[in-house]
Amino acid sequence: MTTLDPTQRFVDHLEGTGLSLFVVSIVGGIVSLVVVGARTYFRLKERNFSFDDGLMLSGLIVYLADVALACVGALSGLGRRNADLSATMMVESIKYLMIWMLLYVIALCLVKSSICITTLRIATTMPKLRVAVYVLLGLIIATFLTTFIGILLLCRPVEANWDASLIADGRGECSPVTSMLGLSYTSTASTIATDLACAVLPAIILMQTQMRLSTKIMVATFLSFGSFASVSTMIRTPYIDHYNRPIDDLAYHIGNIPLWSNVETAIGLIAGSLPALRGGLAGSVISNRLAGYRPELKILVVEAGPNANDRQDIVWPNSTNTIGGDFDWKLASVPQVHVDNRFITLAQGKALGGGTVINMGLWTRGDKVDYDLWGEAVADDRWTYDGLLPYMKKAETFWNSTINPDQHGYNGPVGIQSVTSTKRPFPLREKVLQSWHEIGVEPIPLFDGNAGNPLGVAEYTENKRNGRREIAAAVYSLEIVTVLTDTQVAKVLLSNSTEGLIATGIELANGTHILGRQTILSAGAVHTPQLLMLSGVGPRDELEAVGVDVKLDAPEVGKNYADHFLSPSSWNVKNPEEGWAVGSPAFPTARQYSWGTATDFIVCSSVSEEGLAKAIEEDEGVAPGPDHPLLKQKRTFFEHFFLYSGSADGSKVAISGIFILPTSRGSIKLASGNITDSPLIDPNYLATAVDRYIVREGIRQEIAFAGSDKKVLGREILNGEAAPAGFDEPYTVNSTDEYIDARIRAAARSVHHPMGSTAMGKVVDGDLKVKGVRGLRVVDASVFPVVISAHLQVATFALAEQAAEIIAKDY
Repeated sequence: MTTLDPTQRFVDHLEGTGLSLFVVSIVGGIVSLVVVGARTYFRLKERNFSFDDGLMLSGLIVYLADVALACVGALSGLGRRNADLSATMMVESIKYLMIWMLLYVIALCLVKSSICITTLRIATTMPKLRVAVYVLLGLIIATFLTTFIGILLLCRPVEANWDASLIADGRGECSPVTSMLGLSYTSTASTIATDLACAVLPAIILMQTQMRLSTKIMVATFLSFGSFASVSTMIRTPYIDHYNRPIDDLAYHIGNIPLWSNVETAIGLIAGSLPALRGGLAGSVISNRLAGYRPELKILVVEAGPNANDRQDIVWPNSTNTIGGDFDWKLASVPQVHVDNRFITLAQGKALGGGTVINMGLWTRGDKVDYDLWGEAVADDRWTYDGLLPYMKKAETFWNSTINPDQHGYNGPVGIQSVTSTKRPFPLREKVLQSWHEIGVEPIPLFDGNAGNPLGVAEYTENKRNGRREIAAAVYSLEIVTVLTDTQVAKVLLSNSTEGLIATGIELANGTHILGRQTILSAGAVHTPQLLMLSGVGPRDELEAVGVDVKLDAPEVGKNYADHFLSPSSWNVKNPEEGWAVGSPAFPTARQYSWGTATDFIVCSSVSEEGLAKAIEEDEGVAPGPDHPLLKQKRTFFEHFFLYSGSADGSKVAISGIFILPTSRGSIKLASGNITDSPLIDPNYLATAVDRYIVREGIRQEIAFAGSDKKVLGREILNGEAAPAGFDEPYTVNSTDEYIDARIRAAARSVHHPMGSTAMGKVVDGDLKVKGVRGLRVVDASVFPVVISAHLQVATFALAEQAAEIIAKDY
């Protein structure tokens, strides 16, 4: 038997448990360094390094120190029997073990805390699960403090843990061995519980998010791998009892404790970091297309409302839960001076897919002239009618391939149906056509109002497939991106750099920061300017008035706001029993009649140029020339719908007159510096003489169409208008301008088509970049620099389709 030098510090060679401890620690350290290093690299590269990343990186650093201590401890005798150790090695091995223990509990606390913080970021809209995560985080911190302080207090001074001479000569003392055992077993039990919770709880939360299923499975698998950390802890548990038998090969037996504990920490570092290699921002159509064009991009959609794609009361839209329901922001204007100081309600979609969740579904492009004026206003042909036409076609699957095939698409995500395609001819179809003809409004060729010139009578078209609503977030699948629903954005994060102001991400209403390379606002013409202003981008005086720090004085943010509005009327049916209106027992009841709005046509009209010129002169103070934008070509000013649903009993029909080319402009302003306060919405309806003239003329057209006994409807089917409450007389061909104006002011309401409040050319450039801010774009109807004389979804789909191409080319 060889006698060891009592001062020998290291074993001659590694074997058994000591060799396993050395090798496992080195391998675990290398793998953890690679994985956490990759996480850190990508987070920093994407300017997306957050607090949880910092905790994980700190945990890695402490763990690598632990690895070094475990290796030195193995060389000093950990894992070897007493007979193989010198007196020095017996002391040194325990010293390294005690220092390792202190670093181990620090590293484990940092790693588990990082996983909890990451989980809280995922579970922003899951209050019960967030409470569970907070409880878990509290338990982790409590376990760390109890264990760390307990280790420090086992012996006084700390050196007495490994230097028995301090106790022998009375210079130190240690707690009974039972204290060490109690601390170790308590800490181990808590560690096993928190290891399992850190693996299982994030996976449960993850499965409730809107990530694509394959991503959920991948990330949940990585996180569940963390459950093996608790297995490592269980394996080491039996070795704790050897603290009670210090003379019985202590270094040999307790060598298994750092061995399996280092495995546990490595598993936590790896499992907690692999899923974090993700991130980014965007909105419905654009995120789908961007992911297709550039699949390597990491895209996050943040939506204030829920996912309504599978709600049957929404996808079948003849339900009551649309406008004013669960998925509506339920906004209202400030008192409108020119409509009897009334507050006007404004519906805006609050769900994935925005307005496509609550709108009526009309599929109208509007007038080619509008788009050409858009392109002219920003000196960019991409935004003319011809420039946007490929994207209008790309979005749709049109209902008839023989109608103007050069104008329509047949393979797009959005299905388009018509009255004809769904085989639901309504009972007055021919008489309605005849009455429009009798007042000089003729059918458009092929009844196609979506070919650039909507003036006349066109087939009623909707974005539905056999009655099923085509929600943007469903037809443009978001399975390929990450989605965060029920989560309100509070502002865009902006910082100064050597290249000027830059957007670095967003702040959620709960204070969470999400960082990314590119931020795209698609919040609509009300909330997009609100978010810009809350972020410090807007008119300086308005921001300072509500206490918002000004980052960029942008006077046009919130200006140029416009909205369409309607003025309805109701008309009596002479013989309801004949089945002319919804509610009559004789009205058609076949299933397809419930697949869309009960009407035959969309009718668009213009007004007399002579009367229009006089109104322009009243507004502008000078007589307009023939080149005035409203006079140099025939414009589409008004839209008319003859609706078969005027009353529950079938005794009335309705006419909705929609003013779709207003010249009045309003504004969006902040009510406060808090995102939870709705902004001040001022559409400024009917502020111009032109608008008042056009609406009055539009109503006169409807009176002539339905209220004259010289036209077929008025002569054979209808028995005059039903005057609304507050008015003693109905509309007639003899109604005065003053009476019609009073009726319009009393009945005017929004059609929920806000636009223009971050206008292209003023707030954003032709590439949709916010002027003066790098990394920030706007893609929604707020960028329209001119009013589009149509229901806005076609223009918005085309905008988003082209925006996706523009942005993809930038990367």
